[in-house]
Amino acid sequence: MRRKPKPAGTGRPRLYRSASERQAAFRARAMRGEGGIALRASDPGQGARRVDLFLPTGAALALRRLARHKGMSQAQVLADLIVQADSRVASRMDDAEMDEYVTG
Repeated sequence: MRRKPKPAGTGRPRLYRSASERQAAFRARAMRGEGGIALRASDPGQGARRVDLFLPTGAALALRRLARHKGMSQAQVLADLIVQADSRVASRMDDAEMDEYVTG
């Protein structure tokens, strides 16, 4: 006597996910700002964007030193530097320049 095949989606749920499935779930939560993934506790739920880049070795080593010195992640250091530079540039603009800057 043959057994009928189980329909998809029934039975015991899988207890373990592959590394790629866990990584995909992490990235999805990070982009939505869920699951405690935030650069700072003061920015919960803001979400995040993935940025892939290559830095010259000297800059990468300097970033590592800065992060270690400040007790922050490299992502936090970069985010702070970018926000500071953006604020400095934007503070010198009039309304028309700011509109062009924001809309590109």
